[in-house]
Amino acid sequence: MLTLHPFVRKKLPDFDLLRALNYGLLPPIHFSDDPEQDLAAYTEMYLLEEIAAEELARSVPAFNRFLEVAALCNGMRLNYTTSPMTPATCANRSRPSG
Repeated sequence: MLTLHPFVRKKLPDFDLLRALNYGLLPPIHFSDDPEQDLAAYTEMYLLEEIAAEELARSVPAFNRFLEVAALCNGMRLNYTTSPMTPATCANRSRPSG
């Protein structure tokens, strides 16, 4: 099985930090003319071929919502006092003490 790993900065002479942060460094997405559309297609394919086909999640729509929230929360502190499935979990508050 062939595996494509993400690029590393040293392998890209025209490295664009903002593009890397927004779209990642997977080769097909990095060289894409429309990375947003390709990422959406990649996510849909992942959900259908990996999650649904292998029955790794009880509810694919719920898992899709989780992925959206996880993407929105990437790099933010989690608010552990709210439900883990709501966007409010991305609040810039740390876990309460005690």
